[in-house]
Amino acid sequence: MSERRDQRDQEVFHQILTLNSDIEQYLALAPSLKLPTNRTEETTSLPVPVDHRLPMVV
Repeated sequence: MSERRDQRDQEVFHQILTLNSDIEQYLALAPSLKLPTNRTEETTSLPVPVDHRLPMVV
């Protein structure tokens, strides 16, 4: 029973190491992927209630 658990633990550990290396590779590529890094680009597309009493600033 404990041998099976040890083998399972090793498999899970190996999967975690594989995921970590995948994430590191992705992060290394991230600057060249032109990902949106600042939140303002994402939030400006949301509908915003407009108060017409205020002057419109563009």
